[in-house]
Amino acid sequence: MTKRFAVSAGVFISLALILAFAVRPTRPHQSTLAVSPIAGSASSSIQASGTPPSSSSTKQSGVPPEWQILKVDQYRFQVSYPRGWLLTKNVTDANNAYPTRYFANLVSTRPDASGQEMTVPFVIAAYDAPSVPISQWLDRAYHTNVDRLEKGSIETVLANSYAIKPGLVYDDAKKGSLDLYELGSSGPDLDYATYITSRSSTYVYLIEMQLPLGVAGGGSQPDEYDKAFLEFYKKMISSFVITE
Repeated sequence: MTKRFAVSAGVFISLALILAFAVRPTRPHQSTLAVSPIAGSASSSIQASGTPPSSSSTKQSGVPPEWQILKVDQYRFQVSYPRGWLLTKNVTDANNAYPTRYFANLVSTRPDASGQEMTVPFVIAAYDAPSVPISQWLDRAYHTNVDRLEKGSIETVLANSYAIKPGLVYDDAKKGSLDLYELGSSGPDLDYATYITSRSSTYVYLIEMQLPLGVAGGGSQPDEYDKAFLEFYKKMISSFVITE
């Protein structure tokens, strides 16, 4: 998948913390922010902006009550994310197929097979809604024809990564009034992007995750961290709201 998005380094989230948050991302750019991972579940460097979701929102989306909300009134959206992840707002994104109106990095980490920490970056962004169909807009960004790609979900991309089956998958769906367009790339890093809009929205929103996998390929199976971050991602998507 084309490198389009910026990342920053993050803080270590242990398996115990992942499970405590009631398990659940675009391809990031090279980091312009350097924050070393820190062992443990909390750090003074964490920018813990946002507040826990209301009880009504947690019931509707299944978001754990410990999660925080990123609400951006100017661009009319909100999304929930696990407490303790490193959030960096208003990042400059100079290497994108389309100019962003809003761009933020959200970062956690996971261990690899040897116990070394690996950064798990997420991107949250907003774009002006295009004048052409979203599928054509994505064709240009990804230099492909999305309608001809393999149909699949984030689980498909995870399975393809462990089967050493590189390539892109695509899917689109409706969630209430929202239109979702998803692209995923399999490989040593699972890269999955969800573009969200609605008929009345003047923006297209992006949530993307680049997950470095534990020991993909060679007959290995997804580990608990792989599965946990997929659940994190799906809960973030389910929590997304256009606030107009």
